[in-house]
Amino acid sequence: MTAVAPACPVDEAAIRALQDEAIAWLRSRGTDQWQNLRPARHGTGRSLADAISRGEVYIVRDGARIIGTVTVDDYADPEFWTPQDDPTDALYIHRMVVAREASGQDVGGRIIAWALELTRDSVGPGCAWMPGARTRHCTTTTSHTVSSMCARSP
Repeated sequence: MTAVAPACPVDEAAIRALQDEAIAWLRSRGTDQWQNLRPARHGTGRSLADAISRGEVYIVRDGARIIGTVTVDDYADPEFWTPQDDPTDALYIHRMVVAREASGQDVGGRIIAWALELTRDSVGPGCAWMPGARTRHCTTTTSHTVSSMCARSP
């Protein structure tokens, strides 16, 4: 796994392909998780394109191939979090996907560790919430690495 990097608009198709692969795999396992991922997001400002443009989406490469993606932001999905949870004190991990070909290589664990570092650097010693799992992962360790930036046309 290479360093985590911000996603660029050109990466959207590859990210969607990873999501589609995950959706199909989940369906084959008898779960309906993510089966309505895209229709629920239209018009909400929570679309993948919106998140990429805000710099909230990150990718992981193995060579030239994108093998993972995650969105890290301050959006506390009201489906999972209530005001009593104090959802404003954390960054949130959304839409984390690892390519099936990279399964079993701890890519997901390394993405979470990276997100915790991002959280620490962004909001101080803190926590990242994983919606659905209702799990809070906390860290106070060293800084993260974000490599490369999107090439921008003038």
